[in-house]
Amino acid sequence: MLVISSTMEEFQKSLALCDYNHPLRRLNSPTKSSESKTIRLACACTSDVHSHYVDQSDAESWAKLNTEIADKQVSPIGECGLNFNRNFLTKSNKLYVFNQQLNIAAEKNMVMYSRERDALFDQISLLKMYSKSLKFTVIMVFV
Repeated sequence: MLVISSTMEEFQKSLALCDYNHPLRRLNSPTKSSESKTIRLACACTSDVHSHYVDQSDAESWAKLNTEIADKQVSPIGECGLNFNRNFLTKSNKLYVFNQQLNIAAEKNMVMYSRERDALFDQISLLKMYSKSLKFTVIMVFV
């Protein structure tokens, strides 16, 4: 199971959910006997700041993100990427943040979980710059 986070606050909750002992990770499976068998789900979470919330982030947020992704339960960086369809932020700010996210993923050799909407050429251009340093990228595209 992959738990997607959009803010640092959501990331903290996702990390708690992925804790090995969290009750939601244990499922009771019926068996032939009267006892139920407990199954533990494999769980990982993403860590990042969604582009709609980057104005709430600062240098401290990026440093905190960089530290917290060292956790073993954090799998990809994401959800990140470019969305020029809804312009909650300026294009230059979105490009800056996506560049930061790519840089962290490249430095930590992590997978990217990203989205693209009305920004294909800019996103491909940035991904090409980091392509040799990224493990791989999963891209959700809106059509």
